[in-house]
Amino acid sequence: MSFNPADKDAHVTLSGANLIATSDGVQSFASVRGTVGKTTGKWYFEMTIGTIEVFVGIGNSSATLSSYAGSDGNAWGWWTNNGNLYHSGSNSLLSVFGAGDVVGVAFEPGATLQFYKNGSAVGSPIDISSLTGTVYPMATVCFFGTAGAVTLNESPASPPSGYSAIGGGGGGGAKITLPLIAHIMSNGGF
Repeated sequence: MSFNPADKDAHVTLSGANLIATSDGVQSFASVRGTVGKTTGKWYFEMTIGTIEVFVGIGNSSATLSSYAGSDGNAWGWWTNNGNLYHSGSNSLLSVFGAGDVVGVAFEPGATLQFYKNGSAVGSPIDISSLTGTVYPMATVCFFGTAGAVTLNESPASPPSGYSAIGGGGGGGAKITLPLIAHIMSNGGF
């Protein structure tokens, strides 16, 4: 699985075999969906945070791409900047996270969503029964003086018990890590 170049806002730049999403520095919020969506089952994916201007979450095909994940009722998004979880434009504090953290997302379409930070569950499972249709991994990269960057981990090391990696991996697969992002960002971006 990777980010979908045909299912993103024009202000999202993809690189690294479409595993890295970066803001082009023009628009405040720009989102992208993953290439694999699910309607049933228990699924898990991870993203490594490159900069603090990122939302990580899930959404269906109706979720807006020109704003942040969770700006409407078709997505849920957790923002690095303030640690808030967003859905339908409303927010609640979940936990702050930032550059270098690995954010895990475990979800069962029509049932629950659970976020993880560096392997540990954050908060309680969230009822997502109102989210209908095929559910995709989503990321929003932002620009507020610093371009947001996030890497989709192609093969998460260890999904929670009962969950499968959404891309079919089970660890040990290709993974572009933060040092590459940090090197690119410190040398003028992508």
